[in-house]
Amino acid sequence: MAKEKVSTDIPADIKRRIKVEAGLRCSVWRCGGTSGLEFHHIDGDPSNHDPANILLLCAVCHDRATKGEIDRKACKMIKRDLAMRHFSRSELQLVKDEIISEIRKLVGAQDVAQPLAEEEKGTRAPDPRTDAAASQAITFEKANLPLPIGVLRALAHSLYESGEFEGALAVQRLVAVTADAMPGDHSNLGVLLYETGRKDEAEEAWRKAMEPELKKLG
Repeated sequence: MAKEKVSTDIPADIKRRIKVEAGLRCSVWRCGGTSGLEFHHIDGDPSNHDPANILLLCAVCHDRATKGEIDRKACKMIKRDLAMRHFSRSELQLVKDEIISEIRKLVGAQDVAQPLAEEEKGTRAPDPRTDAAASQAITFEKANLPLPIGVLRALAHSLYESGEFEGALAVQRLVAVTADAMPGDHSNLGVLLYETGRKDEAEEAWRKAMEPELKKLG
């Protein structure tokens, strides 16, 4: 017979640590709510107050996590992303290969840019793991340890299919500034900029996508 899990009070110093780690806002990327914050035990054991087992979430995201809509694997990725923000560059280097492997399992990889087709927009159910992966990709970029362009392309595409246009845009911006960016990458950036209401920037991205062809025409 399984032992009943009994809720106990989280020590004040651990609560403080979790709040500071999350920046006093919901830990779910692009939620960031600041009201009604609650503590979520990732393993479902309300007596396990290991700081690595606790996330600060708003009431809505906490309810989703409790129901499993944000599953434990996603919660662990979100927790790791929070920790990564405080890692040194050398510490990030140690976990880089593991992150790349996880993202490839989640979304694959693309050797070339795949056009963001209108009929694919929002066709996949949102997955909090892709949200967490996008946040991790941005963390690596800030540490000057960018992920492979093929992984970033696939991640941006997956977020686009999930209707997560702001997340897709954030990752696609990383793709477009790499030395290996292709015209299709700039075209996709234009699509995402347009989708998020940045029409002037979209036109600039599309002009950049057309530059190779314009040069051929002289």
